[in-house]
Amino acid sequence: MSRLWLTAYALACASDSLALSADLRHRPMVAFAPVNVVFILHLSGDREQMYCPGLEWDFGDGSKSGQESDCEPYSPEVEVQTRHTAQHAYGGGGEYNVKVRGSKAGKTLFVAGTVVTVHSGIGCQHE
Repeated sequence: MSRLWLTAYALACASDSLALSADLRHRPMVAFAPVNVVFILHLSGDREQMYCPGLEWDFGDGSKSGQESDCEPYSPEVEVQTRHTAQHAYGGGGEYNVKVRGSKAGKTLFVAGTVVTVHSGIGCQHE
């Protein structure tokens, strides 16, 4: 099976003073339930703003996940992670609006989203 990417929408919800953009993608692009979907978030822009964000994932099916980061204070020499991943299992068909919100000190830095379409299973069930 080939792996395809879907680039969806990214919403800039940060103030103008924060030069940060987010791109959320997922794979597989076409899926039949049940399926595990991998989400990949790419950040670009201001290094200090990208450093160590808290992430809140909303998978569009009522499931949510949070990731808080415990990091040393920022310095220009520190390595900045620009790629973050999450995985979620969808058990049934549907169209799911997935969003990830990045924040730091209670302030929203970005919101990015994508739409995952999962088709109802084709009769193959793994036990």
